[in-house]
Amino acid sequence: IRAVDDSYQQNAVITIHAKNLLGDVQVSAPSRFLISEDNSTFSSSLTLDMGSGTLGNKNIYIRLDPIQALRKYSGELLLTSVGAQDVTIGCTGATRPAFYTPLMINEVDADTKDLTGTSGTDEYDFIELYSGTPGIKDLTGYVLVTYNGSNNQVHKNYVLDGYSTNEQGYFVMGNDATLQAMENYLTANNLTLVANAMVSNNDILQNGPDAVALYYGVGGDFSEGDTLWTLNLVDAMVYSLSDENNHYPVFLMPLLNPLQPYVNENAFYNDTIDKQTTSMGRFFNGQGGLRNTSTYVPCFPSPGAENISYLGENGLPTKNKLRDVRDYIQSYPSTLVVSGDQTGTIEVYTLEGRLAQSVKKTGNPHSIPLPRGIYLVRFTTSQTSIAKVVSTY
Repeated sequence: IRAVDDSYQQNAVITIHAKNLLGDVQVSAPSRFLISEDNSTFSSSLTLDMGSGTLGNKNIYIRLDPIQALRKYSGELLLTSVGAQDVTIGCTGATRPAFYTPLMINEVDADTKDLTGTSGTDEYDFIELYSGTPGIKDLTGYVLVTYNGSNNQVHKNYVLDGYSTNEQGYFVMGNDATLQAMENYLTANNLTLVANAMVSNNDILQNGPDAVALYYGVGGDFSEGDTLWTLNLVDAMVYSLSDENNHYPVFLMPLLNPLQPYVNENAFYNDTIDKQTTSMGRFFNGQGGLRNTSTYVPCFPSPGAENISYLGENGLPTKNKLRDVRDYIQSYPSTLVVSGDQTGTIEVYTLEGRLAQSVKKTGNPHSIPLPRGIYLVRFTTSQTSIAKVVSTY
């Protein structure tokens, strides 16, 4: 059941059938719900005439009172009659305004390394939301929820009241290290700092199978351990780190539109892409539609910025004759070296997705001095493009 302002209501209907009645049937709606016999005139209670003692297939329409505050509501519809056992029917619904800031889940990174390249620390996990258009937009009314695929219950929930997107339309929920890197990037580029990020205390995501879901108009009604909820669901992304049957998030799939796939962050591991140095992002940026996952591809992590695909021009990880070029992209303390006789363009991206350097490579090895850190190096020739994440520690 869903209520949206006074202009639109989505109702539920139950059918009542009774015999040998000794009195009229009294129907009482739960608090904040309304009921109707004709789906037109709604009230908090109804009296159904017993007639000759039989009430045949009587429809009762149930809706939320649309003037209630934005949140999720539940209660029991009560049916009583003389000499009969009371009957209760559970009702659940949520209310939201008809117009609100469009928002989608745009990029998720659930399995990361730390700055020194150590696995298993997940210091750079994050979730990026995107409004699709530039300009600071209020996120009041939104709730971000993560689901645990091991029990299909709520893992964490975050109310976004008081937060907003940045000037480019992005909002990031991330671990401490991710947000510190973003702040350093914004400061270095003289960008205005707004309330466009939330620290999750290094417990925002698990490696999967799990899900991220975005809701509107449900307030703080989610709690850890709650079961799957699709009412007022705006967008969702279901992911795993394996295609094995025991890692298939079957019970989380109702969060997505029909026939949409879950996203496997480790899908291209055997094709040279490391799940711990990639994120799962919509590509092209912001594309694919709400509750659709078909456009998610391995991306270079870019919280708060446009998604950068990690795939080659053919849409697949590069494994043709240029694949061996990856072996020629080597890093040393404060230095990057691209060997071999191939010609093309070398692009170096920072952790925040900023292009740090772009240089032309002739047929000779090329050396680039770089500050200590982790970078994505993309080498593009006239034939295709390959990429590799390197550390200059």
